[in-house]
Amino acid sequence: MRHPFLKLIFLVPFLFGVSFIKAQIPRPDFEINYLTEFQNKKNEVLQTFLYSDATGHYALFAGGKYGDGKKTIRKFDFNFQPTNYRMKLEYPKKTSAPTDIGFLSSGKQFYHFWQVKSREGIHHFVQEIDLSTQAKKDVKKIATIDYVNGYSTSTESRVLQDDSKQMYLATEILADRQESVTLRIDSFDENLRPETTFSYNLPHPKWQFKVLSIHPYQDNSFILIGKNHFSENIVKSEKRKEYEYHIYELKNGEAHLLKTISPNNFHINGLKSILKDNHLIIAGFLNEHDILKPSAIYAMRYNVLLAEVEFEKSTRLPDSFYNYPEIRDQKIAAIHVGFRNKKKDADRNYVLKELYTSDNNDLLIVAEQNFINENNVPITNGQGMLIPSIGTKTFYSNDITVLKVDKEGNLMWNSKIIKRQQWGGNPSILSYFPVFKNNKLFLFYNGNYLNLENSGSNFIDKNDAALI
Repeated sequence: MRHPFLKLIFLVPFLFGVSFIKAQIPRPDFEINYLTEFQNKKNEVLQTFLYSDATGHYALFAGGKYGDGKKTIRKFDFNFQPTNYRMKLEYPKKTSAPTDIGFLSSGKQFYHFWQVKSREGIHHFVQEIDLSTQAKKDVKKIATIDYVNGYSTSTESRVLQDDSKQMYLATEILADRQESVTLRIDSFDENLRPETTFSYNLPHPKWQFKVLSIHPYQDNSFILIGKNHFSENIVKSEKRKEYEYHIYELKNGEAHLLKTISPNNFHINGLKSILKDNHLIIAGFLNEHDILKPSAIYAMRYNVLLAEVEFEKSTRLPDSFYNYPEIRDQKIAAIHVGFRNKKKDADRNYVLKELYTSDNNDLLIVAEQNFINENNVPITNGQGMLIPSIGTKTFYSNDITVLKVDKEGNLMWNSKIIKRQQWGGNPSILSYFPVFKNNKLFLFYNGNYLNLENSGSNFIDKNDAALI
């Protein structure tokens, strides 16, 4: 399987317009430059870039047959060719069932966070690593979540970092017989010693509320975005529109509701957010008739300091969002047209994956077409009796769509990178990893380069080895 490193150059990155005004949005000339490729025999999946110095770039990969195995730090030269540098992330001996909860970096210092369950509670650990020398410091236990009144407790933890590189551990505590959502946030100094701990109770039943994102704000405060379903049954049926998004400010143990977003008769899916210069920017796909087919782009800019909405718009997607640009290679074009005519999912299942803001506060939105086909195969036992079928799943990661919206929320343009990927294993081996730097978008594509538009004469369905 091959992955070319793609450099995407666009005119200006952004995405909205006036509510449901359908305009002809020009499609820019979208230049794709293939910078490099290398064989990745172990099917390692790129997780994130960590640091660059005078000798090259450091990146975190996940190994294993399906990209869900052990983590490894690799180094690339400035031509993005792999070097001999390779460092495995390891846990202390006799560690029982560790679960990674996140990775942070500050310059050449890299921090690996994980948690371990015991009879007493859930323990959180961190290890600091110097990327240039590969020196590892002693593992530190930084927090423990005790079981609540003897009842079993599960946690969903994430690590956060603000602009000053201060680190936080945010833990959503889900205890039996607990009606509300409890969030605990620990802060640490530069030596990873605990500084403050605050707990927040959000007034929602835990089975109806999902925390989507948490942004460090200022003076140990945070902005939280969550999705609140109106009943437990709605959580199990995303086809119903009875939910709201809530925006909270968390500070000194108190949660203050800033704004509620009510989709009404529409769905707003894939909500992403950025907090920049006291402004919370939110974007998502709005689905009008078909929950799987986006019909508009929703965007909002909220001034946290003044507690006011600067704009909130929904702009209908232009025809160019669904249409395919001309594919110069006729063999690829024929295969792709046949695929689109055959599959009912051709214009559906677009997932908003990334939201970026440029230096002039325009927005860049990246979406990918993701869906699953499941086939149940009936089987019989030795006596010829029918027994429960075995389901096989095929994961698809197809076209990438890029949209640009200006700082007033108006859709400027959209463009598409045609690709086709499918895989019967863990879908993490598919897709791409994005880097947005200096107002340019770089994509590390995880797949056979022949599956990209105008790059070869064949579409290859299976992913064998990996190139990037």
